[in-house]
Amino acid sequence: MTGGRAALGLGLLALSACVGAEQADVDIDFGGVCEALEHEVVETDLLGGAEIHTYAASDPSGAGWALITDATNQLALQRLPADADAPRIGLGLSGNLVDEIRLTPGPEVEEVWVTQAADSDLHLWHLVGDELVAEVDYSGAFPETSAGWEPRLLFVGRQPVLLAAPRSAASEGVSFLLAPLDTSLNIGMLWELSFDPECVDDGVSCVPAFYPTIRVLDVVDPDGKPTALLLYEFERHFEGITTRTTGVATLQLGLDAGTGAPQAIKREYYDLLWGHTNVDLRIDPGYIARDDAGYYIIAGVANEGNAAQEVQITELENDRLIRHDILEAYTEVVATLPKYTNSHFLQLTNQVGLGQAFENSWLAARLVGFTIDFEDVGGVDIDDDTEVFRAGHNQVLLRSPESSARGRIRCSEVDAPASE
Repeated sequence: MTGGRAALGLGLLALSACVGAEQADVDIDFGGVCEALEHEVVETDLLGGAEIHTYAASDPSGAGWALITDATNQLALQRLPADADAPRIGLGLSGNLVDEIRLTPGPEVEEVWVTQAADSDLHLWHLVGDELVAEVDYSGAFPETSAGWEPRLLFVGRQPVLLAAPRSAASEGVSFLLAPLDTSLNIGMLWELSFDPECVDDGVSCVPAFYPTIRVLDVVDPDGKPTALLLYEFERHFEGITTRTTGVATLQLGLDAGTGAPQAIKREYYDLLWGHTNVDLRIDPGYIARDDAGYYIIAGVANEGNAAQEVQITELENDRLIRHDILEAYTEVVATLPKYTNSHFLQLTNQVGLGQAFENSWLAARLVGFTIDFEDVGGVDIDDDTEVFRAGHNQVLLRSPESSARGRIRCSEVDAPASE
């Protein structure tokens, strides 16, 4: 891209846009896509102000399940809306294990999936409507040796798949383990997805790469599309070379219709690579979301160690928003986003919104191709220090130190397509 970056005084949406040649029109069918967004806080003081760790919607009404800690310091799933008859399901886990639990809205309406993943445990709960329909313990079965792996639940189309990402990798290359689940949630075939080792030519031989850190950052919401898409962080270095690289990569995963064998594309992004010698540099934040023609990534770096800064201060103060167009196989920076804006994605059925939460405001705008729709920026009042989390089915959890609220993003009623 030609040109440099400049700060745009938008008043509502805070960002620095990548300025240059005018964007060409993207030849995409936007049928069923909003012309304007509406976002609002639809329910405040969820559960009477009780702490909600996370929440997943099971349908567009906002009904779903929330993860809470009960009066006995045990983790439980609370059905929302929480009227007198709403069920509560105890997980039999201490509240100290809250960071091991993930709630995922399923690709089918009424579904919510819950996983507990730790070094020695992997449990799965499947909820449909108000009921727990399945609970499976995969501990010791996937992966067979749990240490050194980070399990995740993905959906390829509507097929649930267990994935184990390595926490590090040696010179043999990076490998992932995959286990598609059958209708009874049993593991069928176990696949190892391996990528060729990377190396750098030092003039004498090819010096192999090592990956002391690999960490899953985000997964696209289950949407019934034939591929899953995962974003992960890596730190890479080569033996005898001082400089390291911290960056993000995506893993696009499909399954062969005949054999069930995994088909994958691993991709790195030049604009999301940071060179350094400071091992304390890490990715924060790291988000991914997609529409029908590509996907977006928000990523930045943070340095919480005592070592001297080795990247420009602007790199530590701003995140980058990029888009990858799957039709053109082309990636470009859309904008840089100040970290204080707490930028995040808002996922609709066929498109993505950009959200920001700062100074008691929750802001949202459409993302269209490689542009942000500056004419469609709206703001909603929220509590100070509110965090925003995608919850599926156009819902979000707005969590503050005082209480939690449910937000919703949708097409405006004037422009809403029939599919929304």
